[in-house]
Amino acid sequence: MTFSDPKTWCVPNDWHADWQQNAVSELEALKSFSIAILKQWPELVCELDLIEEGYLKVDLSRNDLKLAEIYANVEKMGVVFSLYIPIDQPNEQEHHFRVVAEGIELLQEIV
Repeated sequence: MTFSDPKTWCVPNDWHADWQQNAVSELEALKSFSIAILKQWPELVCELDLIEEGYLKVDLSRNDLKLAEIYANVEKMGVVFSLYIPIDQPNEQEHHFRVVAEGIELLQEIV
């Protein structure tokens, strides 16, 4: 199941009931990053993907070509984003950061 408008994303009822607060924090982080991406590059598509119960990710694409996968992990020190770019390519790299602006800067390499 995928959802394309970050402003409408909400935590699925059965997402991970035992981690409800983490679910809300994780989703809010993914929403804020996706909204920032779309503000910078309105031609891109950010789709929330409910991979399986307990796991969320955002697929970033343009013209049906998948460019990146984005994850958010809630830790004691706050949210850590994971960005995989360019996804499914031999030169794919994994990046971790806490600030949305860092992710935007990393995405400039592939957009």
